[in-house]
Amino acid sequence: MRTRRRLLLLFFGLVLLLGLLGGSLAALGRMRWGDAAWYFQSSPDYRLRCGQQALRRGDAEQAAEVALLLEADGHRDQAALLKGELLFREGKACADGQDQEHATPLLGNAEKQWNRIRNQGDLGVEAAALLGQCYVYLHRLSEARVAFEYVLANWPDYIDAHRGLATIYFDLGALPRAVMHLEKVADLDPHDGRPYRLMGLIYKDLKQESLAVECYRKALERDLPGRNAAQNPALIRRELAECLVTTGRYAEALDVLREFTALPAEVSAAEALRGECLQNLGSMSEARSVLDLALRQDAGSPDLLRARAKLHAAENEPEAAARLLEKAVSLDRHDYVSRYQLVQVYHGLGRKADALEQERLGEKTRNGFDELTRLGREAMVRPGDAAIRLRLADLCTKLDRPGEADMWRQAAAACPPPAAAVSDEPAGNQK
Repeated sequence: MRTRRRLLLLFFGLVLLLGLLGGSLAALGRMRWGDAAWYFQSSPDYRLRCGQQALRRGDAEQAAEVALLLEADGHRDQAALLKGELLFREGKACADGQDQEHATPLLGNAEKQWNRIRNQGDLGVEAAALLGQCYVYLHRLSEARVAFEYVLANWPDYIDAHRGLATIYFDLGALPRAVMHLEKVADLDPHDGRPYRLMGLIYKDLKQESLAVECYRKALERDLPGRNAAQNPALIRRELAECLVTTGRYAEALDVLREFTALPAEVSAAEALRGECLQNLGSMSEARSVLDLALRQDAGSPDLLRARAKLHAAENEPEAAARLLEKAVSLDRHDYVSRYQLVQVYHGLGRKADALEQERLGEKTRNGFDELTRLGREAMVRPGDAAIRLRLADLCTKLDRPGEADMWRQAAAACPPPAAAVSDEPAGNQK
């Protein structure tokens, strides 16, 4: 190590001499990473920032060299912060590439480096911010939450901590808390449309469609970076149109539907919305054409079956409506809207016994969804309660919603043990 240090001193001394002979102004303070004079700066924070700058431009080798020099000079906290970030970036790249086998040990070693830091000032807060991100990648959401709350207690406008907490609370089903942090992100970054996009989805799920419409429109006015399919403007516009239809704003919804080409997986849902808008605006013939054409392309879409059945019923064709609705409930036994429409059609056809049976089945489904809503509200105010989330997972399984069941099981697994359960008030002062 001493030999390496002597060689480095000799090398940089020569570079410095050549720089001075060549008219270098480094001694006047114009020093950047890459200039010889950085090596002779005694400030550990200056060297740390040089190493971090090297990391940000992808030069891990130079960052690692800075970390070694920091440690050699006794600046262990700065060295640990930089070493941890080196490991985290490598582990994050593996995790983003779905290589969790290699990601986990790298992220674990990054955690060990940051936990060595004893500085309780800004350096410790910076380490906590990185720890929070690391815990998210390790799926340790409770620990990530504590880290991010500690950061915000010291740096209230640290945007990545707000982003992290918004993601954590969304995954836990604590939606009002997620919205609180998303609003802060939207204020801190006036160009980022992603917080409004997620708020739109939250309000839509909470059946607060008017608020969802506002958020979707704001999201589309901003940037939507990233390759995440959820950020696709076409998907956001389809969801916006759905909320407009739910609130009876059919002309606005139709305008939105004209603004984009639906994604392949969204075509049937978009055409069902288009048909419903046209019907409610009195364009029955055009609605019929739109829905019939779409059904020829996708005869198994419950959205299209339900929309076309509604048009049949409006045009006094109850037998045709019944056939489509029967097919819809056969495809999804918990399609409460289709089953409710089928009850009305059966009553109109004088099929009393069939209507009563559909009412019974519909009531069973409605009770399940009512319980789902009740438990969901309970989960919102008890973000650390794993038992509630497991009950929600079981109920989603019974309602044939496997994706949501998996989501709630993952949320339950992310909850802390009962003795360390998340309180209703943010920790704010823990690391």
